[in-house]
Amino acid sequence: MAPHQIHSLQRLLHFHQEDQSPGILKPDIIGPGVNILAAWPFAMDWTQSNATFNIMSGTSMSCPHLSGIAGLLKSSHESHPDWSPAAIKSAIMTSANVLNLAGMPIVDQMLNRADVFAIGSNETESQYYTRTVRNIGPASSTYNLDLLVPHKMGMSVKPEVLTFTEVNQEITYHVEFIAEDGAGKDGVAFGQGYLRWVSDKHNVTSPISVIFDNHSILM
Repeated sequence: MAPHQIHSLQRLLHFHQEDQSPGILKPDIIGPGVNILAAWPFAMDWTQSNATFNIMSGTSMSCPHLSGIAGLLKSSHESHPDWSPAAIKSAIMTSANVLNLAGMPIVDQMLNRADVFAIGSNETESQYYTRTVRNIGPASSTYNLDLLVPHKMGMSVKPEVLTFTEVNQEITYHVEFIAEDGAGKDGVAFGQGYLRWVSDKHNVTSPISVIFDNHSILM
């Protein structure tokens, strides 16, 4: 998993890198990484204190936050000790919040709304694809589709409701992207949105980006 760091006020900082590879949307997830109080091999102040702590910033500070979440998911008897690393990664990525503590969108270092290339998700490069989801909630669970369709795109998702009757039951859904007339010709380089499944207790979100110059879709 590729973590990036976020300010305590939930603002992406200058040392965050929007590092893209063809067909892969990175980072996977972001976490607190600015002005973090951390253990240090020697005392840092000029007093008589022997406290070995330091305040640091960077991806090395955000990584322990996310590793701790993974550890809690894996180790807790009441959680999911049988989950694979891929299942833990998927759970963290699809349940992460895209809003700050005030309920507003996370912003970048220029105080502009952070786009999907800064916040991240998982991957695909296709105009038609399938995804399989597994029910880890209550045995009887119903998830309804919530879509934010990217700029100049049409989307078709089937089915639009996922109805589970068992724990660990799997359901496959299909998504088709259809470009509208003029897509990529109006000066907009990319569009972004999301596909979200919402139940009474949970929501599972996959951010989407459409890059018009090379016709790739990242999700």
